[in-house]
Amino acid sequence: MICNSDQRVFSVRTDTLDVRHDRRTVVVVIVSAALVASAGTAQAAIPRPFQNCSELNAKYPHGVGKVGARDKTTREPVTNFKHSTTDYLRAMIFNHRLDRDHDGIACERH
Repeated sequence: MICNSDQRVFSVRTDTLDVRHDRRTVVVVIVSAALVASAGTAQAAIPRPFQNCSELNAKYPHGVGKVGARDKTTREPVTNFKHSTTDYLRAMIFNHRLDRDHDGIACERH
């Protein structure tokens, strides 16, 4: 309590500051726990699309490549692969070894 020269009494509101601080702490803890829990389940929910070329070739028999990609080979080049930049990038994000010759076509087969 603070008194001024007129003998009026003013109350200092320290209890409001403490309650706000405690509420912020609780909110931060709850949000942090929710983020940690959702991050763990999010990674578990997203499977890797293709572990190896056998799995990719089961879906795309002649491979998958970027639009406009050309096969690097000394033999006749593969041209009947699936032309999809989106599918190629999705596969390459999880396993960059699917395109060993770096020609923009993953797991090409003749």
